[in-house]
Amino acid sequence: MKIKNYVLMFFAITGMSCGEDPPADEPTYDELIAQGWIVFVQADYDSAFQIFDQASALDASLAEAYTGKGWCGLRTDQLSSAASDFSSAAGKNDRSATLFAGWAFVLNAQKSYAASNTQADSALARDPDWEFEHSLPYDAEYVHLVKAQNYFALSNYTASLAEVQILNGSFSADVATADGRAALSTEIERLRTTLAKQVIR
Repeated sequence: MKIKNYVLMFFAITGMSCGEDPPADEPTYDELIAQGWIVFVQADYDSAFQIFDQASALDASLAEAYTGKGWCGLRTDQLSSAASDFSSAAGKNDRSATLFAGWAFVLNAQKSYAASNTQADSALARDPDWEFEHSLPYDAEYVHLVKAQNYFALSNYTASLAEVQILNGSFSADVATADGRAALSTEIERLRTTLAKQVIR
């Protein structure tokens, strides 16, 4: 009788365990980062932000999640939030040119021109040929254009001209004159329009 009871108990226990699925594994940090960028490419920036936010909660020591959040903020014009996330990313490990380029764009939009140049220089120092890897065609040329805009806004026309000539070596202007500065401003706007057309809105 005891043996029979043990057998029945065994089958009862194993039957219960076989009838339940094991809990699904939680996604890893790297999996969340990959998924976040996939959703970002689909232009679902709010959902991408949430995924990157999950990743930052898993490992707050790495920059990529904060970088992703910053880019989501940039694309949705949440500039203060984006600046905060990029600033957080800059204090983490695995900092990339993509972090500093995005931060430069945000600071330019906030009219913090000197600070924007600082981050633009950091981006180009890490990768002079930087290209944004997630569908949108931002690249090192866009960073140089932002620097040209920044220097012009700061009245450093010589430095602005130097950045423009990186993008258009045939352009020349005497920036010591009002006409030369006007020509430089026109060329910056032409370059901005040309590059902006390449960026999916």
